[in-house]
Formats: sequence, structure tokens, C-alpha cells
Amino acid sequence: FYIFDRKHIVFGYGAGSHVMSSSITDRESGIGVTLAKSKAATNRYLRLSGFPVTKQAMVRSFEDVKLFAETNGFPIVLKPTAEEQGRGGTTYIQSLDEAKKALTDLRKTYKHLLVEQHYHGDGYRVYVLDGKVVRVRKLSAAAVTGDGTSTIQHLINVENANPVRSAPDSALKKIVVDSTLKEMLSKQALDLEAVPDAGVKVVLSPTSNLSRGGTSVDFIDQLHPENRRLCEEISQTMCLVCSGVDMISVDASRPWHENGAVICEVNSQPQIGLKGRIHVHDMLIDGLGVKNTPISIEVHADATEYDAPLFDRSQDTLHLKVSAQRILQSGCPVQYFDTVTYADDVPEDMRAQVAAMLKSVPLEERAT
Repeated sequence: FYIFDRKHIVFGYGAGSHVMSSSITDRESGIGVTLAKSKAATNRYLRLSGFPVTKQAMVRSFEDVKLFAETNGFPIVLKPTAEEQGRGGTTYIQSLDEAKKALTDLRKTYKHLLVEQHYHGDGYRVYVLDGKVVRVRKLSAAAVTGDGTSTIQHLINVENANPVRSAPDSALKKIVVDSTLKEMLSKQALDLEAVPDAGVKVVLSPTSNLSRGGTSVDFIDQLHPENRRLCEEISQTMCLVCSGVDMISVDASRPWHENGAVICEVNSQPQIGLKGRIHVHDMLIDGLGVKNTPISIEVHADATEYDAPLFDRSQDTLHLKVSAQRILQSGCPVQYFDTVTYADDVPEDMRAQVAAMLKSVPLEERAT
């Protein structure tokens, strides 16, 4: 592999090479990626295709928001048409005054906005690769459960004391106590000093973002087969090889049509994992179809460098001319090769140094 820049990695050489950026690969459909970048386009396309999606409308003025709320009721959501990871969204809006303030604030940053009906339930990120569901994460908003004696602030402190929330390599973060959290409590007629009854769940965030203390657990074994099939059909309809289908459901272990589950968006470059290696990473790379291109190296003594078509996919074989000085100073330009030859002008002592440095990754190790 070759790290091209902060976003792109190239696997293989010549005709066998492929490019990858995060979870998007050169196998991906440009049409699918373009559709997925727009929440409005995704929603409309899936609705026309018969899939259960959120009720949604474009916002040109406050009158659009007002009309939508009068038609569909509160609560509602305002969010940008093309933003990622929940950025810019204002959820659980319960009044026109609240909607007007949210719209005014969002207009300062975003030109194109959507109004959407708020749906109760947990979020589910369903990863689909090559038409099959390969990973499912259940995303829940930060919350505490009352014990009948503790204040909400104390319950938050206890939860934040969990060592897992402080571990540097953990996806689970501490619950953020700020104006957003306090506003969420206010909408439930609560504050930080309130004492919820035993067993009562108090939601602390309008979104399931992990950065705000939300939780993420594996759910692939519990996902109902009909929900699995739904997400696979959506990924196929969106012309995507790899996708993250976001579903909202009160219980995704039941069929989507039994509890009003909806699809809120589809990601063409889903975040697979922040820490560590998981099986989907391997599946993505294996799916690239990287092939071993025969490579020969011709070593010269002079310092003249030759252009090497490392990633020219029209080249079934590669013949690289490299100076001994370049190899001794910077190493071999490729990670594997099949043959090495030396020009007559390479002295024996320099040839011995180069030979001691040149190491090719064995064929059986290239896939691992």
C-alpha cells in the first residue's frame, strides 16, 4: 500500500492497484455518492421508490416551517441538506417560536435547510457492503434512569464516573452538561435538581451522538430479517457498494412496518470505526480486487531518477529503473518485486549494500 495523502491510500501497483478514501473505494458509483450527499435528494428518491422515509420538506422561508408543522404537528427537526455526523441539526422543536429561533440561528451558517418530522426511537446505523448487511450499531441518546432518591445531576455524575467514559480509546464519552442538555430537560418539565422516580428513563440529549454521551452497541444479531432486507434493497437502489443506512425505530428487532420505523438518511462514506481494526475494514479491502502486478527492478549507479508508473492501471507489468543512491538513501520505491538486476556500472561494494537492503514482501504475506 502507499499513503498518498491524508485522505487516500493506494493498494497494489500498476493494473492491480486500487484507491481507497476512508470507507469509500474506486468501486463506488458516482451517481450513488452524489445522491447520498443530499439528504433531500435521498429522501425524495427513496420515497419515489416506495421505501419508508421521514416526512420532509425544503425550507425557503419560515412560512414553509409553519405550514409543515400545521400539517404534520410537533415536534419537528430543522437540519442542513448536506451535513454529516449530525452537525447543524436542531431536534425536538415543539413550538413555532422555538422553530423561528432555530431557523434564524441556522441561517447564519447554512443556506439550504430541511424541516422534518421528529420520530421517536433509537437510531440504527446499518452497514451494507456488496448488497449484504455486515454490521449494525444501535445508537441511543445519553440518558439516566431514576432511582427515586437521586437528582438528575447526581445520576449524571455517577454515569460520568464510569472509567470507560474516560478511556482515551473508548467511543463512549462523558455526558456533556450544557445549555442543550438543560433545554432537553426543560422540554420534559425537569431540571438538574429533579428527582425522577425509580425506573424512569430521562433522556439528556436531542441526538444520539457519541460525542454527547450517547451509546453504541452491536445489534446485528437482533436486527429483524425484514429490516435487514429493507436496508439491503435501499443500498442497491442507491447504487452504492458500501453504505450506512440510518434507521429510526423504537425496536429494530421487530419488522419496520409494525412500529413506524423510517429511514432518515443514507451515507455513501460511513464511518466504520474510530479505533482498532474490525472485520468490515478487511472486507472493504478484499472487495477492491487488488492483484499482484509483476515488478522488476533495474538498479543503476548514477543518481539519475526515472519516472516509475507505479499506479498506471494500463500497465500489466512494471519495470522500474532506480539508482543505487536512491535505494540507499530512501529505500525501495515498491513494497514487493519479483526480480532485481544490476547495471554494469554498479560497483560490487555498492551492489552488496543495495542487495542487503532490498527486501520484497513474500507473496503469501501480501494479503495480510
